[in-house]
Amino acid sequence: THRTQAQHRTTPLSSPRSPRSTPPLALLAAPPPPRSPSVHLGLLPLSAAMEGEGERAAAPAAPAPAAAAAAEVSNPRCYFDVSIGGEMEGRIVMDLYASVVPRTAENFRALCTGERGVSAATGTRLHYKGSSFHRIIKGFMVQGGDITAGDGTGGESIYGLNFEDENFVLKHERKGMLSMANSGPNTNGSQFFITTTRTPHLDGKHVVFGRVVKGMGVVRAMEHVCAGEADLPTDDIVIVDCGELPEGSTEGVANFFKDGDMYPDWPIDLDEKPADVLWWINAVDSAKSFGNENFKKHDYKAALRKYRKAMRYLDICWEKEEIDQENSSALRKTKSIILTNSSACKLKLGDVEGALLDADFALRETEGNAKAFFRQGQARMALKNIDAAVESFQRALELEPNDGGIKRELAAAKKKVTDRRNLERKAFSKMFETSGSSEKSDEVLAASSEKSDEDKN
Repeated sequence: THRTQAQHRTTPLSSPRSPRSTPPLALLAAPPPPRSPSVHLGLLPLSAAMEGEGERAAAPAAPAPAAAAAAEVSNPRCYFDVSIGGEMEGRIVMDLYASVVPRTAENFRALCTGERGVSAATGTRLHYKGSSFHRIIKGFMVQGGDITAGDGTGGESIYGLNFEDENFVLKHERKGMLSMANSGPNTNGSQFFITTTRTPHLDGKHVVFGRVVKGMGVVRAMEHVCAGEADLPTDDIVIVDCGELPEGSTEGVANFFKDGDMYPDWPIDLDEKPADVLWWINAVDSAKSFGNENFKKHDYKAALRKYRKAMRYLDICWEKEEIDQENSSALRKTKSIILTNSSACKLKLGDVEGALLDADFALRETEGNAKAFFRQGQARMALKNIDAAVESFQRALELEPNDGGIKRELAAAKKKVTDRRNLERKAFSKMFETSGSSEKSDEVLAASSEKSDEDKN
């Protein structure tokens, strides 16, 4: 269906991959008039889109009010709960700059709450809930909000199909800026994009109306989803739920999965980042423990999510100045255990190559990890690399000589090697038998030919 949807777009004037011209990069936005061809946004240079990639973004400047009276306007705070590939990823929390662009901010806010119901003109449900992010460009932006077509060719605002550009006071000065997608001047609808780097080339062309305040890690996870034709993500990225957060309420980022885990899934979402390395080590241990509990319940996807979280917090530990040799050694051991557990989850979920990779990385941290060798052996068995699996199980058994599970897996692997060799011997034996029969046939034919020649003489 992705390919079919992409075929309805207007083809850009030059290929985004063409080396002969500045590659175009289109942001898709407002819907076309009824029964008209699909609308494609104005072309933007890809080289400019990649400007600022890798730079550390400065803290955003406070938006200047459009007028003195605007200072009293309260800026709404909205959220998206996002899933990737059918699995809930987390929450994105966004501040809307109603004090600067009240009309644009109100459009987005109302589409988050769905309070406007259904469009009287088109029958469109004016709600972001259930819509998807249809365009992903790594190092630039993620785009969504097509509430009519779902592929970037549609959309509708709360004011009608389109509404005017309010102003260009706010700039695309950092990652996490919320901005309106469009197909030219004054063609704003429901489509928007979130920047993942500075994009100053968009200033004066697209109306910035907010920024991400929590959940930039979720945006990064979306950004790293593979994209195919027309930058369409290969995994569905869906706004499962959305709305407005009441003033003074919690953002819902901590304990998002309602499992008692009070650390945000992404360290970037912490209001304060403690300097004490022990605080971070405790956060790692907490996430790992939640992962282990989920593993015991056979909820391997949830366990894997917690192990990934533990790794994110563990990475911060290395940045702390007071980390000593003892803590460093303990962290390397913990990292090896987390990777081993992650490998076990991936084996259960059928991601054999991922399981092997995690086991390999676990062994880089410490070679004395018998479970890592065991998981490595299981992954190699699943990949039909039996000889290598035997080697892994033998290394595991050297470290844990009394482990019955390792012994069973090693015996099974050795039996497969023996069975394979027996089959090879039989195959060679048949080959030689066939060769011998052929030689005898040749001798009979030769003798028959000689006798025929003698009879002729």
